[in-house]
Amino acid sequence: MSARLAVMALLGLIASQQSCFGLCNLSPDIQSKRKPSPLELTANDSKGRAFEFYNKSYALLIGESNYALWSPLRSISNELTSLQAALEAHGFEVFGFIDAPADRLNQILECFANTKGSEAGTRVLVFYAGHGATRRVRDQAIGYVVPVDAPTKKPDTEEEFLTKAIRLSKFVEWASAMESKHVLFVFDSCFSGSILNSRGDPPEQKSKPSNYVFSDEANAPLREFIASGSEDQPVPEPSTFANLFVRALLGETEADSNHDGYLTGRELIAYLSGWVPKYVPSQTPVSGRIKDARLDRGDFIFKLPARVENVTFRSSSSSDALRPILTASAETSDQAVSARAYELESLITTAPSPCAGRCESSAPTYELNMMVPRAFPQNTRLEKLELRCISGACATTALIGSGPSISEDGRAGSASFRAWGASSTWRLSGTLGAKNEGDQVLVLNTVSQVIEKVAPGKLSIERKVQPPSADQQSQIEDLLKDLESDVTPVRRGARNRLAEVLAGATPETTATVVRRIPTGSYRYQLGVVEALSKVPGGWIAADTIVRDIVKPLAEKREPSLRQSAKRALDNMAGFIDYNQSKGGLTNDSSSRNPTVNQAGTKLRVTSTIALRALPEPEGNVVQTLVNGECVRVRGTNNTGGSSGWLRVLPSKCGS
Repeated sequence: MSARLAVMALLGLIASQQSCFGLCNLSPDIQSKRKPSPLELTANDSKGRAFEFYNKSYALLIGESNYALWSPLRSISNELTSLQAALEAHGFEVFGFIDAPADRLNQILECFANTKGSEAGTRVLVFYAGHGATRRVRDQAIGYVVPVDAPTKKPDTEEEFLTKAIRLSKFVEWASAMESKHVLFVFDSCFSGSILNSRGDPPEQKSKPSNYVFSDEANAPLREFIASGSEDQPVPEPSTFANLFVRALLGETEADSNHDGYLTGRELIAYLSGWVPKYVPSQTPVSGRIKDARLDRGDFIFKLPARVENVTFRSSSSSDALRPILTASAETSDQAVSARAYELESLITTAPSPCAGRCESSAPTYELNMMVPRAFPQNTRLEKLELRCISGACATTALIGSGPSISEDGRAGSASFRAWGASSTWRLSGTLGAKNEGDQVLVLNTVSQVIEKVAPGKLSIERKVQPPSADQQSQIEDLLKDLESDVTPVRRGARNRLAEVLAGATPETTATVVRRIPTGSYRYQLGVVEALSKVPGGWIAADTIVRDIVKPLAEKREPSLRQSAKRALDNMAGFIDYNQSKGGLTNDSSSRNPTVNQAGTKLRVTSTIALRALPEPEGNVVQTLVNGECVRVRGTNNTGGSSGWLRVLPSKCGS
């Protein structure tokens, strides 16, 4: 009897350890430590009834990094760690594999499709990060995923390449065979294929109603595919696509175009298609659905995490005077380059941990670490380290164990904490800096992966957009919904009221509204630019990239949108430092050094002057004013110890 019990116990132990990969004799490099709660996949519809989107959620993450014959992609491991945390915050059970050779990679995908993909009512996400390739056969593009042991795609190695690379059509077969409700394949790689038939900006369409996610249309079966780029486009490192994907899942972007608290596959594709090229112009995401009428109707659904009280812990300031290292996606030229601070981050989602007492000592401990990437110069240092709870049960359910702290050499950072109660997602982030060397700034070009030295005057630095107050946010959200009303007087009234709100809003709030344009409907786009054109005294946004968002609308064929966008651009105000620029200004009647302490004064530019987004020397350059152009003074801004800053609006010279 004891022998029988021992055998049964052994069988039970084996069964408990068998994930889908245990059944296939595979051991994941990444695996969730917690089982998601079914409540994470349920919500109340508009009538208060409990609605189950999915009964389970599974994600397979594949990262091919240390290639033998292709260029290595060293950032993939960290990117998958962040993606794991974001998916776990959505209730996914995550499995991941790093650097799987061809035979093993086929086995992993086959096993996952035949096990987790065989459960009805589930959602399945497969994310591949690595190289992709495209072959042309009889004028047909055939896409391939490239394992780490595959040779390069050359005539003398093509036969071996074909034995190791996995055709995109094989993924279509796996997707078709799965019994899950919704399946989404995401490829952070660049290739072409018949399934990836949509590229660039998605077609303009009206935003879905707020109850769309509960509809039969959204919940019909679906097999969808997204790739970060098309044929022959380079794979940047680190991946802008992966970063934006994670931020969209965490609700930190404007991807939720109808503002209903849910992110659908359609919204995600529209967001990535609109924003990836703005950061990396050489990269154009592509997407497509399976060509099967039974599997191409639904919409992948993410319930966005609720925003939480700001729980943040910061490291002490760096003792050295460091200049931030920036990242940009365009070659330097005489035009201003849009750049942003290079930020490292690491995410983790905690497991639910009930606690009846002595939580501070009994709760699980979590640790986050980061290091300066090897590509950066030796004088690069990590600074401004921040540990922040970004979603879930944050307040009063954590105790910081150590940090956030930076190592003595400034090249590594870490933080540890204990967490209990419900699950929560935490981010450790920090910026990179280097000691000042002359007047130039170090900028990592995300296209060429080359670190360049750039003159500060050529840089427009994108700032993190801070959300407005809760009351103002609620007011703005109501107006944005009214912009898409089917009732014409309601839409027009919302445009006028939005203009009034933006007149008193912070530059960060205005930037938030404008940054939603790429994923918004036609009515949203028209409503926002019409409101911007009517803001008294001109509108100001903290990020110069918003000008690049509005400019394409001024080139649209549709006349109403085109004309409103042109008026919005003409109504974009900025700041000039009169104390620094007065030698290059006259009033429009040619009187040198005019009095400018009242609104309405028109000034003529006689030399090159920077028009900045904020009244400070480090403010982003909205545009460069040159000899012969004019501005009209709309007011002064001498706050924060500054003096001589004029709020101006570009204007035609003369009467």
